[in-house]
Amino acid sequence: CYRLSASGVVQVTASLSQPVKDSRIGPQGAALAMTSRGLVGVAPGCPPVHIEGMSLEGAKFSPHGRCALLQNEAGTALVDLKTGGRLSEIIEDTVPVGFAHTPIVLREMTGEVINIEGETLSNGWLPGVTLRSGNHLFGPTGAWNLQTGQLLWQHPALSAERLELDGDHLSAILPEDVFILDVRTGSVVDARPREAIDAEDDEREEDEPEEAVIVDIPGFDVTDCAEVDERCWVWNDNGLLAVLRLSPERLSPERLSPERLSPERLSPERLSPERPR
Repeated sequence: CYRLSASGVVQVTASLSQPVKDSRIGPQGAALAMTSRGLVGVAPGCPPVHIEGMSLEGAKFSPHGRCALLQNEAGTALVDLKTGGRLSEIIEDTVPVGFAHTPIVLREMTGEVINIEGETLSNGWLPGVTLRSGNHLFGPTGAWNLQTGQLLWQHPALSAERLELDGDHLSAILPEDVFILDVRTGSVVDARPREAIDAEDDEREEDEPEEAVIVDIPGFDVTDCAEVDERCWVWNDNGLLAVLRLSPERLSPERLSPERLSPERLSPERLSPERPR
């Protein structure tokens, strides 16, 4: 690490014996570097120190360069770059924001801006999906009664990518986890890794054979059909007969009944080569 003095002289402030994989440069010659032996911090004018159990990602330096906000899987810590020790720490899902007279972090699950002591500086708001069932609305962080406007219960897991309702159970599907809540109380009855749920869905799809599309148009000899982009192309030896739009339930017998696909509706004149449908 180098420092340029006010007189224009370049000075070496620190050197490392291990190769550097990644680094961040802070004010007054402060620095953070990820090496093969872990994270190393450098305070202005001080030798390097090892910092245990913290990540380089998202690191924020204090204005004087003597401290840094660092994170790991457990939470966020204010670290002294001179000693490598933790001055204070908050154990919950947070990420460093920066410094404004005090170290500031963000609660990821609620969107709140808090200081390192856990005091709320600004209430949060998180976008997310919603799910309506009767008079109840489930959405980011809670459930509401639509008739009264009453908040029934709160839970941060509802800031999810997808919500699925199955009886009295509500699944909140997040990027890494899936929480299953009781819709009456909001309490968590089960929690699983997202990859386990995705694997179950893939296995279920493999077990379910694809339904064949069978088309029988009364009054016409149908040679074959093919499904392309949610449409069914139907033809015989004389050429194209029709292009049918598939419903989400695909082509049910009701949708292909003689009343809906009668010779009068699909007459040779209407389906002539000059007027393909």
